[in-house]
Amino acid sequence: MDTAVAPLLQDSVNQDDNANKQPRNLWRFFCYFLHLFLVALHIVLLVISALNHAEHRITLPFDNEALTTGLSGGLQVFYIVRHAVTV
Repeated sequence: MDTAVAPLLQDSVNQDDNANKQPRNLWRFFCYFLHLFLVALHIVLLVISALNHAEHRITLPFDNEALTTGLSGGLQVFYIVRHAVTV
């Protein structure tokens, strides 16, 4: 390779590498943020569970079967769509 061309090629590679670092840093921050959020949610759930199962006292009685069936079906649709997007 010509010695006059090599520095020009190296500069273009460095510029491309610097341009790619910004999105990678953003994704890295996003991943760390989501991971910390997930850890915080687990800690909150463990604290609630440790308080003599306080989650059992926070319930909503549904006497309407159509409402519970619709809620169950809606959650299944949400899970299916979420898994289709993430996989």
